[in-house]
Amino acid sequence: MIDIKLIRESPEKIKSELGKRGEKIDFTELLENDKKRKELLLKIEQLRKKRNIISEKIGTIKTKNDISSETKEDIDKISSEIEQDREKIRMYETELTEIEHKIHEYLLKLNIRYMNFYYGYRIYLMKLFR
Repeated sequence: MIDIKLIRESPEKIKSELGKRGEKIDFTELLENDKKRKELLLKIEQLRKKRNIISEKIGTIKTKNDISSETKEDIDKISSEIEQDREKIRMYETELTEIEHKIHEYLLKLNIRYMNFYYGYRIYLMKLFR
């Protein structure tokens, strides 16, 4: 399979190589999905980091065993915020899975096109030099 890193770094080169077979390939959608994927990963990691920091604070407060009614209300408020963040993480992860699936499908189709070209060209060369 053609590595997406290679496409990211030099899409024009890959286009020209695959274009030699007469195929027109557009990487716009692939690169947009890759960009979305990176953004989602960043959002997920930020939410997880925030959740972990808040959970640690709650744990510290609870271990002191000095929980007043105000502190308990604060903990409940923060806990509901953590739950909202969990829902956002689930939503982002679902979207991330869909985007990764699209990227994989695109690369797989691209690979099949490339392999058909490669083997066809190889057979052509073998016949030419016999």
